[in-house]
Amino acid sequence: MAQFIGISFPFRKGPEGLPQGAVDDELIRDSIIQVILTGRGERVMRPTVGSAVYRFVFENNDLFLGDLIATEVRAVLARSEPRIIVETVETRIEDTSTYVDVLYIVRATGERQELSVQVPIT
Repeated sequence: MAQFIGISFPFRKGPEGLPQGAVDDELIRDSIIQVILTGRGERVMRPTVGSAVYRFVFENNDLFLGDLIATEVRAVLARSEPRIIVETVETRIEDTSTYVDVLYIVRATGERQELSVQVPIT
């Protein structure tokens, strides 16, 4: 039986109609992506939801930027996603893209999961 039930991200049509649902690990992964890619203050009536990674859009794409993004993502996930324990957050810079790699533990099951999110700041 599923512990977490919700709507998948991105919003799409499911086999039974709209919207497609998501459960457990998929729902947590979707939530992490939403938290990282939502700008802080972007959600109406929820000004603390989201991260500030977009404020780095005009910074040099180097290791220092990677450390700033990793620190921001670690803090925002600790604050916004109580279903996980964040182990590590690392950034990879490849040509014109920056990727955030998050290693986390799902509190309910104790399973270790990994997720890579492309941050469109370059």
